[in-house]
Amino acid sequence: MKRLVLPVASSLLVACAGAQQAAEEPVQTRSPLVLENIVLTETDRQGGQPLWELKARRAEYSRDRSTALVREVQGVFFKNGRKVLTVRAPRGEVRIASREIRLFEGVTMSSPIRRTDLSATEVQWFPDRDRLEGSGPIVIDQPQEKMRVRGDRLLGNLASQTYTLDGRVQADSEIQRARLNAPHVVWDLPANRIEAERGVIARSTEQGIVLTGASAAWDIGERRVMARSGGGAAVVAAQESTASRVSAETIAWNIPAQSLTGEGNARGSLNGGRTRYEAERAVYNLADQKLLASDARYWQADRNLTVESARIAADLRRNSVRADGRVVSRMRPQAQQ
Repeated sequence: MKRLVLPVASSLLVACAGAQQAAEEPVQTRSPLVLENIVLTETDRQGGQPLWELKARRAEYSRDRSTALVREVQGVFFKNGRKVLTVRAPRGEVRIASREIRLFEGVTMSSPIRRTDLSATEVQWFPDRDRLEGSGPIVIDQPQEKMRVRGDRLLGNLASQTYTLDGRVQADSEIQRARLNAPHVVWDLPANRIEAERGVIARSTEQGIVLTGASAAWDIGERRVMARSGGGAAVVAAQESTASRVSAETIAWNIPAQSLTGEGNARGSLNGGRTRYEAERAVYNLADQKLLASDARYWQADRNLTVESARIAADLRRNSVRADGRVVSRMRPQAQQ
């Protein structure tokens, strides 16, 4: 099947050569130009490197040749001569003067970084701003990590390979058995990290942990969520099964290790309040119910015990506590029945 390669900037000249009768008509009355199995290309304004290439089964130019409606589209976007995104769509529109592309009716895309797939209802590419905009539902999927992010709106930067999602955003990992909800999320593909803000809730579907904070970073490779406080509200992590609740200015949740590390005004109420602590830094392991706290004060309600020390290690299952350095401890006698 014959293919015709048309640089977009010169497509008007080729169109006139291929349709002599249309060229002889006045511009305002010329008929539309229809081409089959066409390849459209565009280069940047500086070095002549490719910006994008589109293959379409059919292209229909407007009467003034300012736009081309394309069908059954396959394309590649480039950055500094590298392929950074491949696209497919049933239909699209190419705006000749601005070199902008709009694809719609269900767009699928693929990034070579970590073999990441993207989909959207509609996508628009602005080459002069190096900006990709999409409307949803948006899905970004990383099959190797079984990681998926869903949202309502998409903003992509192909140079940095970062993709921003807004709306009712949810990120979830089947492997890590965790999910995160936030109004605003940025997925940095090279770093493989998700930054979320404007109010974040992270959950473990297996461990029953609920983590809330103003913002959070999910390091997918490290399988860790770092939640940060904001606006005076502390980060809070709770586990209903153990009736435990901890808070701090920042909390690092190590998902495989099932540990919570709080720093800055760290506080905890464990086992239904039977054990409490205040510390500058505290690590609580949910799996074995062990606590390691620095510059801490520790209470055991059932033993009327208070311990203050630079370093406290407690085992809640064994109901034991060890303190290092200068230790202040008080144990009040049990009330007489």
